[in-house]
Amino acid sequence: MTLSTTQTQVIQDTFSRIVPRADEFAESFYATLFQTHPEVRQLFPNEMAPQREKLISTLTFVVRGLGDFSRIQSAVEDLGVRHVSYKASPALYGAVGECLIRTLADFLGAHFTTDARAAWQTAYKALSDTMIGAGQARMAG
Repeated sequence: MTLSTTQTQVIQDTFSRIVPRADEFAESFYATLFQTHPEVRQLFPNEMAPQREKLISTLTFVVRGLGDFSRIQSAVEDLGVRHVSYKASPALYGAVGECLIRTLADFLGAHFTTDARAAWQTAYKALSDTMIGAGQARMAG
């Protein structure tokens, strides 16, 4: 992963502002995802509380591990493999990234600076590329 120390710190600092409102953040993220991409709603359970918890847990794990990606890489790859079974197409990753950035901007307001946006976009791209690659490798078998 090609994040600078500064970008990693910006992500960790901005995420720490989300944590106190984590469930509200996750609820807003999924509302945005389902509103802008209603076709993906069928991929998720009716009861979203456990899914919101998984989102926050995964974000927390990844944000904490960004300083040493090699420590979390296999877990990120495993997540990508699992997402194949959830029918998560590579196009879905783009929709999720778009909605994540939008929700971060909504929740962070002025704290979501140009540098913060760029750092989150870089991190999300690297993570989603890792997940997609692992999922495609598993499918190719």
